[in-house]
Amino acid sequence: MIVRRILFSLVCLLLVACSSPVLAQSGSNTLSTSLTPTVFPLRDTRPPASSIQPTHSIDMLELGIGITLPPDWSIIKQPGVVLAGPGLTTDNAMEQTWLHLSNNEDVPQTIPELTQVMTEGMRTVGHINELATTRIVVGGSEGIAIWWTQPAPRDPNQPEHWVSIYVPAHGLVHEIVFHPILVTPDGKQLKLAGQAILDSIRFFPTTKASSASQATTAETPLGLSIEEHALKGKPELEPLTFEPVNGTQQEILRKHAAQRSERTTDALSDSQRSLVLGGDTYAANVAQTNPSRDVMVEVSRNGKSIYIISAGDVGPVPALWGLWGNNNHWVLEVAHTTEKKSANNVKAYDLTGEIIQDGVSFNRQYGCQETFGFQLMQGKPFYFFNMRGRWGVAYAGQTLDLGYSNISHYGCCSASALNPISAENIVAFFAQREATWYYVEIGVLR
Repeated sequence: MIVRRILFSLVCLLLVACSSPVLAQSGSNTLSTSLTPTVFPLRDTRPPASSIQPTHSIDMLELGIGITLPPDWSIIKQPGVVLAGPGLTTDNAMEQTWLHLSNNEDVPQTIPELTQVMTEGMRTVGHINELATTRIVVGGSEGIAIWWTQPAPRDPNQPEHWVSIYVPAHGLVHEIVFHPILVTPDGKQLKLAGQAILDSIRFFPTTKASSASQATTAETPLGLSIEEHALKGKPELEPLTFEPVNGTQQEILRKHAAQRSERTTDALSDSQRSLVLGGDTYAANVAQTNPSRDVMVEVSRNGKSIYIISAGDVGPVPALWGLWGNNNHWVLEVAHTTEKKSANNVKAYDLTGEIIQDGVSFNRQYGCQETFGFQLMQGKPFYFFNMRGRWGVAYAGQTLDLGYSNISHYGCCSASALNPISAENIVAFFAQREATWYYVEIGVLR
């Protein structure tokens, strides 16, 4: 069983290798073969990996791995594995995967046995020419690094160097594979960008993403707790009802009912549209002079306009979702509306959230498709984001990828029952992972 899993993993690797190069270098997560870092030219025309500095942190609950990646990198989640690389899409994954991450429950967790099993398994796979194993420390946990080569698909006489790293932590063996573009040409160390990524990795207990029969509870790296309840189907509206896989709706809602009742100020209320910061009075207002023109949202200071943004078309969902003060900064949330008409002239609307702080858009600053649901939790900023299909939360300047394919928000009329509920120390919301719906609570849970 173990060897079969190893073979499957390596076959997948070799398929990727047929069209892509691999990862790079070493540092504080020390590899025993580490040399003085040197920048080497790459064999293709892509930007030098050694010049890229990781700047965006991601926590993947389902893998129990936190990692920092360059800002232009994307990730793609496939069953049991996460792929990462610059500009990565499902169409170019074979060429643009520079790193992949996965877990394995079926291999030994002691270093000697793990080394034996993994190296023996790799030797049974054809086309692997050289193997070298070193011990390594990643995220404070000891593991092994297996350095291996195979003929390059474009030039069989030119070897490609790979690094497969296996680290036991929290009851799992984490696999981190650096592709050749991040490994130096001598195959002895990672390039600078690869080493920076490796140094950023940390491990924590997983929250398994499944349509499981069990509700999952976990402490997140953000210092918040999360409880996730898989549902048997989409929630019903009017009145809101849902059927959990485990337990009942009444039991689940009763658990944190007191905390959910400690509501923050309604983002749509007048009181959430003005504030005083540093002796100045700030106010947010919606303006639309003509039904055919865009809705505009304006922020003023002491009665003078300091910021204005288009919120798109008139629609059933409000454009202005609140104005907050955060450490002498003003924060605005806007819902952009785009009206669509079908062939039978029925109106539909696309909505996109955007959070702006002191005139700077979080969407643009952090490369998000959408940011929404802003609030202050224990005095620290909390909000949701969608970044290249990764749905998660940000809290106190850190981000957490929750692994969802959608988080319900900005619903109108009866669908508003699925919008997030914000309270002082907790947020409740509905989300999806592919076809499975979830009811989720995150915060400082009591």
